[in-house]
Amino acid sequence: MTGARTVGPDGILAGLIERRPELEPVTGQVQAAFELLRDSFAGGHKLLACGNGGSAADAGHIVGELMKGMSRRRPLPRREAAAFDVLASGEQRDYLLAHLEQALPSIDLGSHQALLSAIGNDTAGDMGFAQQVVGYGRPGDVLWGLSTSGRSRNVNLAAATARARGLSVLAFTGHAPSTLSELADVAVRVPAIATPHVQEFHISIYHALCEMLETFFFARIDATGLSTNNVNKGKGFTDENLPYHQSQTRHDWLDRGGPGGRARRVGLQRVFRQQQRRETDPGHYRAVQRADLQHPG
Repeated sequence: MTGARTVGPDGILAGLIERRPELEPVTGQVQAAFELLRDSFAGGHKLLACGNGGSAADAGHIVGELMKGMSRRRPLPRREAAAFDVLASGEQRDYLLAHLEQALPSIDLGSHQALLSAIGNDTAGDMGFAQQVVGYGRPGDVLWGLSTSGRSRNVNLAAATARARGLSVLAFTGHAPSTLSELADVAVRVPAIATPHVQEFHISIYHALCEMLETFFFARIDATGLSTNNVNKGKGFTDENLPYHQSQTRHDWLDRGGPGGRARRVGLQRVFRQQQRRETDPGHYRAVQRADLQHPG
């Protein structure tokens, strides 16, 4: 995870096209993919991702970028952090609130090996993804299917199941029309046919999409110290909507009697200062870690 950029989703997409001008013909498709995912997450829905081989690895990569911070920290907002007051251990609570991040809920359908083997053994080998769509999918969710040819049967069966059950379908394929692109609400058909070249384009695009989504939903605190988090869009810049480490609520909570009370403020503030220093000066943070290991006091 690197330091956050200040550029917005449009700028991230423009930067992608500047780096990979071959993708200029699919700019509209990428924008449509962003809007599909954005609207689904904003509505409280989730993403299901699937593929085979290298595309399976890409599906897992996508989920890894969305379920935690990618280019910026995503501290829990006050309304969620307050729930941790029920924990008896102040040290445990402090640690959790210092490290937990907001997520865009996403599931990699290729990662459940025991389930996939059970489905393959008991029903059919090409039904692993479709069966999980039945189990996890709800109307408003998005199935993101990756297939360089667009002909992967298990991905296409999952896409057909998704359509039948009210999910939207996002397809990443090669340039040629395919069964998967025809099933999709949005298809990103990159200008390549050979599998390695298609996958090279896919990774560039989904990195940009994940960063666009993160920027939209988890914009950093601006110069005034107010949250610009679009998860709370329309609620105003109130303390309730601030990430936990920026809110007055954190100080109020530390001032209360509770386990540790005010005495824990210094320790917790040190944790958050270390977090902020880590983002702005990773080299210094690694040096501090090495010093802590050498002198564990």
